[in-house]
Amino acid sequence: MKTISNFGIAKQPSKLRAAVCLCIGLLGSTFIYSASAASSDSASKEKSDGDFNNVIEFTAGGFTASGDRGAFRKTASMGGVGDFYAGLQDLHIQRDINSRLNFSLDGRALVDAGDYDWTAVLTDSKIGYVKAGYNAYTTWYDGNGGFFPNSALPASTWYAPMNNGPDVERSCVWAEFGLRMDKLPEVTFRMEHQSRDGEKDSTSWAEGNPAGNKYVPSFLQLDEIRDIYSLDITHTIGKTDFGFGVRYEFNSNNDGRMENFRPDVAAGTGSSNNRLLTDRQGSKADIFSTHGYTETHINDKLSFSAGAAYMHMDSSTMGSRVYGATFNPLLPYSTSVYKNMTGFGDYGDTVMNLNLNWTPIKDLIITPSIRAEREKVNAGANYSSFASPAVVTNDGSTLKTQTLTEGLDIRYVGIPNLSLYAQAEWNQVDSDVFERLQASSSANPTLYVYDADLDNDKYTIGANWYPLNNLYVSVQGVHRDRFDDPSAAPYLIGLTDVNKANTEYLISQNLTQNDANIRVTWRALSNLTLVSRYDLQRSTISNCQLGGGVLQRVDSGDITSHILSESVTWSPTQRMYVQG
Repeated sequence: MKTISNFGIAKQPSKLRAAVCLCIGLLGSTFIYSASAASSDSASKEKSDGDFNNVIEFTAGGFTASGDRGAFRKTASMGGVGDFYAGLQDLHIQRDINSRLNFSLDGRALVDAGDYDWTAVLTDSKIGYVKAGYNAYTTWYDGNGGFFPNSALPASTWYAPMNNGPDVERSCVWAEFGLRMDKLPEVTFRMEHQSRDGEKDSTSWAEGNPAGNKYVPSFLQLDEIRDIYSLDITHTIGKTDFGFGVRYEFNSNNDGRMENFRPDVAAGTGSSNNRLLTDRQGSKADIFSTHGYTETHINDKLSFSAGAAYMHMDSSTMGSRVYGATFNPLLPYSTSVYKNMTGFGDYGDTVMNLNLNWTPIKDLIITPSIRAEREKVNAGANYSSFASPAVVTNDGSTLKTQTLTEGLDIRYVGIPNLSLYAQAEWNQVDSDVFERLQASSSANPTLYVYDADLDNDKYTIGANWYPLNNLYVSVQGVHRDRFDDPSAAPYLIGLTDVNKANTEYLISQNLTQNDANIRVTWRALSNLTLVSRYDLQRSTISNCQLGGGVLQRVDSGDITSHILSESVTWSPTQRMYVQG
């Protein structure tokens, strides 16, 4: 069988962008030259011949390929119009403008290879700096399709790709400003604009002929934007360090997957006809976060630190899955799957930490801490079907969680070759859950309301002993309690009495565990380490379930475990190790 392939050419990078990048290099060179000529002091300080700071390199190249050109571009990470590229391989220009100002420019610009990287820095030794840059690169993909050998047909089928030379361009434009003045806070402000645009091959293929055999290639369309703004401030006053930061991020994605179903049969609206599928997948997100911290060294024995952070994200999703005579059809076929799919999410999280480090006597360290967190999630989704009448779903949920964690860590290292420690952690979680399920616009919604309190306690005591330089022994005991007791049974609305009787939920699970373990680490040779460990565990488990609207407590487990483990690590060379 003879196969003929039509290979596409990757899209040409913007000539305007290439011209702009080259102009940046020329303008930077002119700026440095002018500043140098205008300053006789700088000229007198010019380094001797043979000691160069400024470098410029040009390059040109290309390739020829026969056969699958798309596969070659993907493997070699090369491409371009006419399979040829040229431009600046490396550019570095640096000059002291005066006793305070320094300017540097680094760049690369390979036209038709989609490879650009520019960074300019202007520094004032008494004020701060300004940085700006642009970088972009292109990734090539192979869009070739499948081959279906079928002796029952007059000839085997080769499915030509819809786009054999897809590529994706990733770019980032950024600027950063830094204030670095004596006795003033250090301030850093940064802006970034990131993008990803183009087409790439997809691993999800469409059906060919006969139906059920997925040999027809598909491709993804990407259109993604990300903007980031951040501000960070740090300062020290006396024995106290301060820090504050704020960040805003905006994401916008409008992606899609394009599939050509059964291209070797007549076009039509039915599942056995040739149809073009457009599966749109879009999302947007606004993310705001801020944080602050402080650390104070009160004296040689006492220090205090605190931190807080807040984050809020507002996101939305949208999408559709439609068939038509073209991609992104204005009039989709009625056999399409769904349309107008939307979803939303609103997430907020607040965290605060307090820590105290106290050394009352030599070699004894006591660290109490407390952490509080409040989390809220509100999400929902709905979509419309193409059925007649249309089916509309409307689901949503809300979760509120408050967590308080107290901790205490005590360590004593006053005995030679021996370290003793004890730790305790108490964790309380209060959760409220609300869920709304609605299968169609005409059906009554089902509401699920649940409130529960969760307590976790963990106590640890142990010792680390170093009898020899190559021998280490660790002994530890751990007690854990997990107690989850719902304040009331879940509240169900919209279920019939029969459905309530048949509805069962696992409400909570309580766990008590005691663990004693010993671990021995022996460095037998300079390149051979053996670790042996033995654990003795005793666990009891009980469940609380809702059956027929009644809470039931069941003791479901009483487990005793003996665990013996051994690991060996051998390093025959500095860059190679074997572990088992």
